[in-house]
Amino acid sequence: MLHAQQDESLIIDAVKFDAEHRIIDTFSLPLFPVVSREESLVLTELLQQVTRWHQALADFWQAQNPGSSTEV
Repeated sequence: MLHAQQDESLIIDAVKFDAEHRIIDTFSLPLFPVVSREESLVLTELLQQVTRWHQALADFWQAQNPGSSTEV
């Protein structure tokens, strides 16, 4: 992931301090994750499934108690 972002200035350097505020470790972190198109599509589909499940659950509970207003 870091290698894919090294030419785009999307890597930040981070440090870890001890209790006495001395630097005890340094490391690099990606600013943004690099995700393949396929993984992005899978994530989108899974999020849509969760959204549909959440709506079905809200509809179910609304049907159990029709007098209440449970906006989601």
